[in-house]
Amino acid sequence: MRRIPVIGFLFMCLIHSKAQDGLSLEGNLGLQYTGSAPAYSLQLEGRYWFSPQWSASAGVGLWDSGIRGEWMEQVNSNTQRFYHLSDHEVMPSLQAGLRYERSLFSLNNRDVAFFLQGKTYLLMHKQRNTSLYQKEYSRDDAQSPYMPSSATSGSVQGHAPPSLHAGLDLGLNYPLNEEYSIAVSYGFSNIDLFTAMRNKSLLNVDLNPWIPNPNLHSFGIGIRRYFGR
Repeated sequence: MRRIPVIGFLFMCLIHSKAQDGLSLEGNLGLQYTGSAPAYSLQLEGRYWFSPQWSASAGVGLWDSGIRGEWMEQVNSNTQRFYHLSDHEVMPSLQAGLRYERSLFSLNNRDVAFFLQGKTYLLMHKQRNTSLYQKEYSRDDAQSPYMPSSATSGSVQGHAPPSLHAGLDLGLNYPLNEEYSIAVSYGFSNIDLFTAMRNKSLLNVDLNPWIPNPNLHSFGIGIRRYFGR
């Protein structure tokens, strides 16, 4: 995690030292959908422009994801069991991309551009810790109320090695002035933020039904700062 601010600082130095080459710095905040739980990403990238249409980028990212679930289970006619499942992790990544961008139309005398970008992601640290709280309620007979009888909790930790993933983004970019522009985008990637927790159990509970699906659908908003264009 300590490497991320250092890498970001190096990108800033690169941009200032090579402004004459036509570079930009971009920040993007994304909302990811995994099929059953939202995740969030924050990405900072430096972009080199080969031409007004083609550019390449490299940067760092943070991926914030988790799960939270509660349910009741009827153990027998006089016993119920309550479960609370929780998990939350922030993972760093490195990423690189190649983008094609083309003006579509003019709005307020500024060109609105469409872009299509392929990206590769390297998730550097894939570790998760999932906790489960279990509380049991029992009653003497069908006419009696349920009362708490026992409680227990536990956690399980999973590890997965760094892994490569691919994604595709498309969206629209609108210039605010000569130096700044704003973009909205949709993306899809085969990132699996929960690899480390698949096929695990905790307190005799299979966790797979509660683990979000792999593959991310992303909606993002970003801002770009141009240098030397």
